[in-house]
Amino acid sequence: MANARTYASTAGGRTPRTDSSAAGGGGGQGFLFPVDTIARVTTGTRLVDVDATTFPDGTLVFVRSVRDFFVLDKDSALTSDNITIADAIGGGRWTRRFEPDVEWLSQASWTIDPTAADDEGDGSPGDPLQTHAELGRRAFNQGWAINQDTVVNITQNGLPAEDPVEIDVATPTDVVIRYVGDAVTLQSGTLTDATALSSGTALPTVEDTVNGFGAPDTLSRIRLTSGASSGAIAWMLRDDGANVFTTSAFATTAKTPPVVTGTPVLTDPTPGGGDDYVLEGLPRVRLARVKITHAVGANLTLLFDTLEVGESEGAIIVTSLDRTFFIDSVILNAVFQKADANFSNVLVRGINQLNGQAVFRAGALAVSSVFVGAEAAINMQEEHTAVGESLISGGIADYSITGPVSAHDAPAAGLLLEPLTRARTVDLVWGSGNGTYGINAAGGQLFYAPGTQPTVTGSTNDTRVGGVDTPYAGIPAFNGGDGSAIVETPT
Repeated sequence: MANARTYASTAGGRTPRTDSSAAGGGGGQGFLFPVDTIARVTTGTRLVDVDATTFPDGTLVFVRSVRDFFVLDKDSALTSDNITIADAIGGGRWTRRFEPDVEWLSQASWTIDPTAADDEGDGSPGDPLQTHAELGRRAFNQGWAINQDTVVNITQNGLPAEDPVEIDVATPTDVVIRYVGDAVTLQSGTLTDATALSSGTALPTVEDTVNGFGAPDTLSRIRLTSGASSGAIAWMLRDDGANVFTTSAFATTAKTPPVVTGTPVLTDPTPGGGDDYVLEGLPRVRLARVKITHAVGANLTLLFDTLEVGESEGAIIVTSLDRTFFIDSVILNAVFQKADANFSNVLVRGINQLNGQAVFRAGALAVSSVFVGAEAAINMQEEHTAVGESLISGGIADYSITGPVSAHDAPAAGLLLEPLTRARTVDLVWGSGNGTYGINAAGGQLFYAPGTQPTVTGSTNDTRVGGVDTPYAGIPAFNGGDGSAIVETPT
């Protein structure tokens, strides 16, 4: 029989096909022999060193480093990158097949370091991948099934903008996929003093007169490493001078698979003098696309932790049930479309568009940023703080605010409520130093619980309702012309 195939085992358990006609130089596609690497320097064999002059078009070679087949295309002139395409001696190119491999799909831990020499590593800490794109080719962006909990470790270098996180996986069983960054220590020391959060009155502060705090520390993460609240984190929001910094509320989060369990806990009292701390910077990644296909009855938890999740070129597309995204202790600037997302201890930067359902838990805040909902249902729990920009800014969104929120030092309004924006609060809405108004109801509505009239202020006036400047003495107020309102929720 022509091209009859026999099988021979190779390292790692893969059984590539062999074809005697190819090995003997005859016509037709066939397997030649395995090589060790594509182009990485090795004591073994390299694909780029194989003389393919006499090989027939369509010859297959198995490359052990990436556990995939390459096919010889003698007419190809594609540009070589030595990971998906390699020059063939004798003319043409070796092109990668992108076949699923059970070893890669079963690997439970990966490390990505963009400073690695190449993408032919096995993904271990000692031999990391260079790009997330290669992780996608091996396991995460082909629609293949992931059957086990998996951790993707991002080194302190983060990922460049041209190498975004793209995920396309199927989950036949309950699975947790964690993206975890290796935080960069910017400074360590011992707090000289600290003041507690007092909702409605003052944000917490920290002081270090030995090592000092200054403007470059803005937006870094502070993590306590000793004391009763060891492990709690907050965000450095405003340089108050004299080595004192205003922070967000300190909080911790329980992260127990298969879901992030429980509501994050605000530490009380705020850590005081004598507690050790580190200031940290977070590795940056950019999200481009996330697609998750669930089996009936299966849940996937996708957790981003200790990362700066940067701007997205496109929306994050999620085909999923609930409990999909759990984003904890990250800096966030992204677009979420059709996503059910849970956030905690999040520092939000830039304009964040949330299309779908989103729950913001303790420690979530906006700094130099705005929340914009687009047909969104946003639940903000526990303490949320904005310093330097509006807490929320328009959009087609319903905000359910069940914890205290505050807006400080926004260049315009602390809260901007545009048409089709509705916010319901059951706790304090406070803040000061905003550039125009504490609240600007410009076609939108804010409903506050009885006895919790907002106190957030601005330099122009307390509020503006339907184009009319209105002090809190004039609240509740309603404008029948455009539907703007700041009113007490009916009992």
